Amino acid sequence: MLECEDQLQVKLGQFPRGTRLLWHFWQPGEIFPPASMEKQQVLYERMRAVAEKNGVELGQANHR
Repeated sequence: MLECEDQLQVKLGQFPRGTRLLWHFWQPGEIFPPASMEKQQVLYERMRAVAEKNGVELGQANHR
C-alpha cells in the first residue's frame, strides 16, 4: 500500500463517528499524473471500507 493511502486511512479514523464525507473522482485530463477511473474506484472502495469500520460514511460526489 502506498504511504499516502496509509495516511488517508489514519485520517479517516480521526473523524467522529457519524461524519459524512464525499469522495471526488477526477475525470480524464483533470489531474496529473492521470489516474484511470478504475483505479480511482478501487481506491474509493478500500477507503469506504476503512471509513465504514470507523463509523464514517464515505459517499461519491461526482462518479459517472
